[in-house]
Amino acid sequence: MTVEQPLFLHALSLSEGLPGSAANISRVAGATSADASRWAFEQWSMRKRAEGKFARAQEMLFVREALEQSTHEGIARYHASLFEEGEPALDATVGIGADLIALAARGPAQGYELDPERAACAIHNLRVHSLSAEVHVTDCLAQPWDVDAAFADPARRQGGERTLDPDRFAPNPLLLAERMRPLRCGALKLSPLLPDPFLEEFGGRLEFVEFEGECREALIVLGRQVVPSRSAVQAESGEALRAMEAWESQDGLDQYLVEASPSAIRAHCLGQFGLPLLANTNGYLTSRVLS
Repeated sequence: MTVEQPLFLHALSLSEGLPGSAANISRVAGATSADASRWAFEQWSMRKRAEGKFARAQEMLFVREALEQSTHEGIARYHASLFEEGEPALDATVGIGADLIALAARGPAQGYELDPERAACAIHNLRVHSLSAEVHVTDCLAQPWDVDAAFADPARRQGGERTLDPDRFAPNPLLLAERMRPLRCGALKLSPLLPDPFLEEFGGRLEFVEFEGECREALIVLGRQVVPSRSAVQAESGEALRAMEAWESQDGLDQYLVEASPSAIRAHCLGQFGLPLLANTNGYLTSRVLS
């Protein structure tokens, strides 16, 4: 594992601010090693990309595939808000630690991660945020869960390619859901592109989470105290709209055309706005007045 090796950290320091040219990579390699130099320049490239997700990206460490799937820190804070303040919580799929950081900021937290490099990145990233949590390099489904609150974000990328085939998710989301149902609260992050019949199969509360104007995820919330429902949630504020399967529609356009938010469309919440749907459009409402 490279994260804690002084040679690699030295290469990271030497490469700061340098373009990733062949000459610069070779120069840093001469002072450290070829592997350390490649790793360091890759880290600076990923840190730049991560700035859209993490305020402290320039101090964090990443694995590319895990970074691509990682939760934006704003959405991770929403995930953590589902659990009681100070309640011990588990992140069953740690990755580079985005959700574990949010969980640790609200109370005792621990996590499971199969990949040693990702686990080491998560530990480093916790330290960057002045937080701590136990990270176990093991299969979450092979271990007992000694908590009453858990979060999971099963991998949906393999070899750099994204998949929407649930049979290829890791761990299997159906097995994760089985573990979560007896808990007080469990949250399972999935893609909003998955079909309704599959998402509804889990039961519990189905939330389509919107952040910065995009419907980012389908969140399955399970547990003993969870009342089944379907809603659209705005992650920044926590505001929610309940689903309504049927609403009025009309063929003609009134004075104003109103476009609903992506999460409200995906969650079938358009009836909550009290406006008719314009013909058979996907998410356009019409109104006589501007309110």
